[in-house]
Amino acid sequence: MLISKRVIILFKNIIFDFDGVLIDSHNLQKNALKSAYEMIVGKGEIPYKQFFDNSGNSLENIFKILNLPLEMIPVYKRISADNYSMIELYNNVYSMLENLVYEKYRIAICTGKDRERTLQILEHFNIKHFFSFVVCSDDVMYPKPNPESIYKCMELWGVNSSECLMVGDGINDIIAAKKAKMYSIGVTWGESTESKLLEAGADILVNSIKELEEILISKMKGNYGEN
Repeated sequence: MLISKRVIILFKNIIFDFDGVLIDSHNLQKNALKSAYEMIVGKGEIPYKQFFDNSGNSLENIFKILNLPLEMIPVYKRISADNYSMIELYNNVYSMLENLVYEKYRIAICTGKDRERTLQILEHFNIKHFFSFVVCSDDVMYPKPNPESIYKCMELWGVNSSECLMVGDGINDIIAAKKAKMYSIGVTWGESTESKLLEAGADILVNSIKELEEILISKMKGNYGEN
């Protein structure tokens, strides 16, 4: 556990990224990208690393950044929707969400995924009821790393950035939080390395869901000092 020298204050409003934090969709995304690429482009080197490096951004923006044909997007989405059973909920996520709600924390999702697929997955794992709301890439003009989706979360709760915390696995999550002047936790089981998360400005790094729950529930009831 790495903690910034800045003091962490009490947060009761927690914003989660989705993929790479609560769910493991890596294999599904890789399969969908491969199938869409081969169907639309044909042969060639598939840019897996660059694709996952842009985690948190909207699918449309990622394809533009990588100069991939936008015709791949509906194919990618169809394959993802048809094979969502490949997605796994990370161990201990359900109990963490349950405990957060029990302890009167308000939680939301801020994701680069579109609303239709996000709700499909939330309902599949029976976790939709835990969240105050979900902000998806098609709910905003500018997805992460632009902070618009984070501002929308704050607006829906009627709070400011000093009352919220962002939890993400991608540098786009951390950059968006930093731009919104919000504290952030970087999780290391997703798409980014510890060094990249720290470089992006993460205030805390955690290595497991249990550690994350301890930070959010046990530790946030008091103040952190330096560690």
